Amino acid sequence: MTEDPVIRAATAADVPAVHRLLGELASFVGEPDAYLGTEAALRRYGFGPDRVFHSLLALQQDCPVALANYFPDYSTWRGTPGVYVLDLYVTEAQRGTGLGRRMLAQTLERAADAWGARYARLSVHGHNDAAIRFYRNLGFSMLTHDCLMAAPVDAVLG
Repeated sequence: MTEDPVIRAATAADVPAVHRLLGELASFVGEPDAYLGTEAALRRYGFGPDRVFHSLLALQQDCPVALANYFPDYSTWRGTPGVYVLDLYVTEAQRGTGLGRRMLAQTLERAADAWGARYARLSVHGHNDAAIRFYRNLGFSMLTHDCLMAAPVDAVLG
């Protein structure tokens, strides 16, 4: 019998695996050309001295099979810190095993311990019905009062 995957914090040595899994995620949601990240950017912003996100990896016999990227969030309305789960990806062979739930739980536990996170926020591709069901089953709900928007900083600054 195969042991459950081991979940641990990703390190700078894991950047190629993180990069590969993000590429797989982009393909899985039908947007392979949308992933523009590079290993250099991941190394700088996720594993450098001024990191802006954290990563967890799940490994099955030393092979990366799941990824979670997350960063601190803060709600002035709630008056408390939270966690924004930017990416949660489980390889096809591991889907349905409970690994996604374990990855999310570890992410939330680490954020709660590290900076006192008391709520979680995330985005889901609108056509990813399985992910929407997964998150709803865990207690997440669609926010009807928020509309996710994005723009390049240079475009806004003119």
